[in-house]
Amino acid sequence: MFAVFSLSSCLHDNNELFDQSAAERLSSTISKEKELLQNAPNGWVFHYFAGEDYTGVGVTHLVKFGKDGKIEAGGELTGGDNSYRSSYDIVASQGPVLTINSLNPVLHYFSEVTINDVDGDQGDFEFLILNATPDTVQLKGLKWHNKMLMTRLPENITWQEYTAQLNAIIMNIPTRYKVKKNGVEVGAMLISKSSRHSYVSFADEDEDFDISYAYTNEGVLFSTPLEKDGDVLNQYLKYNEATASLETVDQLGNKWEFEGVVGPEYVVSVMGTSSVGLIDAAGSKTYNVNMLDKFQFSTSADWLTVSTEGKELKFTATANDAGKPRSAWVYITNENGKDSVAVTQVELKDLIGSYTLEYNELGEAGTATATITKGTDGNPVLKVLVYSYPQTMQMTWDQETATFSLPSGQVTGKYSSYSVGMGLLDKDGAYSTAYLTGYNATLSISTFDGTKISFGGDFEGIPVGGIGFWAYKTTEHSGSNRLGYLILAYDAVLIKNN
Repeated sequence: MFAVFSLSSCLHDNNELFDQSAAERLSSTISKEKELLQNAPNGWVFHYFAGEDYTGVGVTHLVKFGKDGKIEAGGELTGGDNSYRSSYDIVASQGPVLTINSLNPVLHYFSEVTINDVDGDQGDFEFLILNATPDTVQLKGLKWHNKMLMTRLPENITWQEYTAQLNAIIMNIPTRYKVKKNGVEVGAMLISKSSRHSYVSFADEDEDFDISYAYTNEGVLFSTPLEKDGDVLNQYLKYNEATASLETVDQLGNKWEFEGVVGPEYVVSVMGTSSVGLIDAAGSKTYNVNMLDKFQFSTSADWLTVSTEGKELKFTATANDAGKPRSAWVYITNENGKDSVAVTQVELKDLIGSYTLEYNELGEAGTATATITKGTDGNPVLKVLVYSYPQTMQMTWDQETATFSLPSGQVTGKYSSYSVGMGLLDKDGAYSTAYLTGYNATLSISTFDGTKISFGGDFEGIPVGGIGFWAYKTTEHSGSNRLGYLILAYDAVLIKNN
């Protein structure tokens, strides 16, 4: 018995010594890794993945760690022009943990929660540091457990330049691919630029691979490795502009090529719009698009012509002397399909006037009187008569795309003694922005059958299907003082009166 007790006593003492030594080692590691993060003068490229088991989007942040305990964050979410500062630290938890411990609009974007959405977008703002070198840092989200990567940003490129290169990749890469291994076609891949997921299928397998990805300034980065018959592909895929392909290798040195299937939708994607606006005077508009020799272009009207030279795609219109807007289609075709772009020759002055708002409200057709006028600041104003009470909404006009932008959450007027506000509706009737600000509907012009203005755009990736008006107790609009809706105008369209 004595021998057993003595052994137990010795083991207990050794554990205490080992725990103390481990704590000291962790403290030293934290100091070294904090210094490593700070010693990147231009910061880091942070490839961030949201959603449990990588079910969310991949996005690319730019971050810089200061010795004052502040982190600066920008990149894809801010367009490269803005950045936000907040506090950070590296603390001891399951190991060294990087924590963003004060609110940062960029780094907390996917982790914000509400009473009705306790998980948010399942994003992390605390990260276990798995491995750190002067050039790469491997992280793991503390709550949702996705692995992420930071790479040192070279000093010879600005944040604005990196983001511009990243955006060029986003616009230029195709969405459909043939998958080739050492030149032999073995499968196909589709990518969704909105969800940031790739879907890879192989001819000899029934199951597809769903892998989220983030963009780099040279291509894309898969969130997890793609494995085929024991071949593990490098997660970095580099874009080859000349062939519109994404290229990588596996651990055995095999060459993998995701060869872009360049259909007409590629032109629309690179243009960044399917709606082009031209002024009434004779003129043209030019877009830079690669591989124009792969497409044929035609138009639906004699007043509009299309020409190409190198990477230049030019739309040219004769003068519009009709005194009202006019539209035509540009048809884009090749062996992989067809697509179209609407070109409207219109100016804001052509759209001033009276309209009828036609809509569908819970299965019943409805109409309301509306007008578009020009405000004292020169911007357009939309007025809709709701049960004899005028509701006024501020808009902006984009001549480049011939579209209006209508912000949500506006206080629009009165209904009896109550305040009224406007919000956006989704197409399926499940969501609305109601009193929330920061979202916009896009109102596009069509003149193929009279002058019509339709409501589109999206909020949080949800397509806009119309607008709604709600009554509130006071002008401080919130969920707690909202009384109910007045009109839910789904499938809304403004039709200009002659």
